[in-house]
Amino acid sequence: MNKSSGQLTRSQGVLVRLTSDEYRLLKELSEALGVSIAEVIRSKVFKGEFPRFRRERLEKICSELQSLVREVNRIGVNLNQIARACNKGRVVDYQALRQLEEINAELGSLLLLVVRLFEECGRAD
Repeated sequence: MNKSSGQLTRSQGVLVRLTSDEYRLLKELSEALGVSIAEVIRSKVFKGEFPRFRRERLEKICSELQSLVREVNRIGVNLNQIARACNKGRVVDYQALRQLEEINAELGSLLLLVVRLFEECGRAD
């Protein structure tokens, strides 16, 4: 324990050998979470779970998710306009219309996923 601050001092080190792929994955995970590789390992070993996103990193992700939601909505609006135009015309390409409906359904599913991820933004440390 550090006498001046009352905090724990980590004085022991451990050498762990990893393959290049294992190290790359561990590094990517630590960067995504915004914590050190050591923190990822300590959290998983001693708490049994990976660390949660740091607030700053999570705020950036949430901002990117908001942009993605806006873009998905714009695409959906454009698809609906195309579908309406096809429905109003005398000649309707039913195959194209069916594909537009499938794309629109996929966008709806993607939007739900993004909304769920966005809700997770409020549950960070």
